[in-house]
Amino acid sequence: MDSETYDVAVIGSGFGGMGAALELARSGARVVMYEALTYPGGCASTYSRRGHRFESGATLFSGFGPGQLFDRWTRELELDITFEALDPMVELRTPSFSLEVSSDRDTFLDRFCALPCAKDFPVREFFAKQKAVADTLWGLFDDPAMLPPFGVKEVLGHIAKSPSYASLLPLVNTSLDSVLRRWGVAEFDALRTYLNAVCQITIQTNVAEAEAPFAFATMDYFFRGTGHVHGGVGHLAWALCHAFRTAGRHAEHGRQGRRAQTRGRRVDRGFAPKEGPSPTRRREHVTPRPFTHCECLQPTPGQRGQTCGGRLGCSHAVPVGPYRRGCARPASS
Repeated sequence: MDSETYDVAVIGSGFGGMGAALELARSGARVVMYEALTYPGGCASTYSRRGHRFESGATLFSGFGPGQLFDRWTRELELDITFEALDPMVELRTPSFSLEVSSDRDTFLDRFCALPCAKDFPVREFFAKQKAVADTLWGLFDDPAMLPPFGVKEVLGHIAKSPSYASLLPLVNTSLDSVLRRWGVAEFDALRTYLNAVCQITIQTNVAEAEAPFAFATMDYFFRGTGHVHGGVGHLAWALCHAFRTAGRHAEHGRQGRRAQTRGRRVDRGFAPKEGPSPTRRREHVTPRPFTHCECLQPTPGQRGQTCGGRLGCSHAVPVGPYRRGCARPASS
């Protein structure tokens, strides 16, 4: 790629970087995105071994509920993906009980209350209180305009919502374990086991360490547009990458993504130069170096390359060095 001028260079094509790059591109910015790996998605991606696909990181993905981010992107960008909310979503197995976790809250609660000893504790009352907190927090998470920085409209919106925030105040700076004791369910071993599992796979901690408001929000993970993307979460990452390119922007993976230059300063993985650009400078010149590209690129005449393995039905060769752009489909990882 010849040296070009961009408004923004995004380093890393995980879902955070991908989302930032995509929204910037849709707003009209000229964006270039670099990735050290040979595929997008970061730690939430899909790789192939001996003809089988495996998830590295997330095996389920959320945000596909009506009006949620990935639901909107799927419709607006016409992403070629298939999402399925499974039932059961997961199954919790322990030496003393098994629990099929449904994507439907009422079904899940009926199954939970059928567990041994559940009738001895106010389980339904606990989950009713949890839902009130989750409804408040998920309402904020689903509307980025309600997160800082605030304008006048957002401040007025928070004022209007302030009565619903009252349920959060007793939970601030309080562990989930303390709340379980306060609400009389701390001795229900099945509930504690389930909550430890949910906290571990969402906020990577346990009941004793989890802050109650965040734990109450993540307890709704299975009920808020979570499910399976056919072909793996990596298929979703590639679909977003294609949408980014369709917007007329550029993404590089592999060695070129690991090494780029911005005005002579080397950027290696982290994009953290000691001397950053002036706050008033909007544009940086990004000059990539020749590399072995992971995308499916058509080779220039006389070049040697490797086949991409037929991923997504493509059979072009992957050239080394100078190239011309061809198929935008990814090569096999």
